[in-house]
Amino acid sequence: GCSVTAVAGGRSLSTSMGLTPLEGLMMGTRPGSIDPGILLYLLRTGRIDAAGLERALDHGSGLLAIAGSADLRELQGRADRGDPQARLAMEMFVLRAAAGIAAAASALAQLDAVVFTGGIGEHAAGVRRAIVDRLGVLGLPRIEAIEMTEDGPLTDASAAIAILRIEAREDALIAREVERLLDRV
Repeated sequence: GCSVTAVAGGRSLSTSMGLTPLEGLMMGTRPGSIDPGILLYLLRTGRIDAAGLERALDHGSGLLAIAGSADLRELQGRADRGDPQARLAMEMFVLRAAAGIAAAASALAQLDAVVFTGGIGEHAAGVRRAIVDRLGVLGLPRIEAIEMTEDGPLTDASAAIAILRIEAREDALIAREVERLLDRV
């Protein structure tokens, strides 16, 4: 999945996800935030029942519904070769991600850094660059589409807002939290 979180002082101030991961950013098979009226229309007109709607929202929407694939690498390749559906899916993904970052930034007193992590954040340099390009209005500097295998900055040290690529390490975070909790026992 994909999400955006605004963090200040080690605390989450805002996140793109709601009660479920259906809210927020567009994902491989999930639509992200959509107009609830669409769901009511589909149910009211009998085009789909509640179970089918749940399946469609969780497993048949997002990039998959737009371009027939949930694999961002495949879609990027198809878009590069001129496939209009893949281009549309990529444009929608980038726009929704940039909008999510901008919304999260509004929860902060100051934007110090934008950190890309997780599968796409770590391995999709072109997508990172396209998202950052959309965020110039927030003062983000342009970055190059450089593939990196190590944690590090994508901007130089003089940038007012740092843009970083950091490997997701959920296991290390969980281990630290367990250790902290066990120290209390």
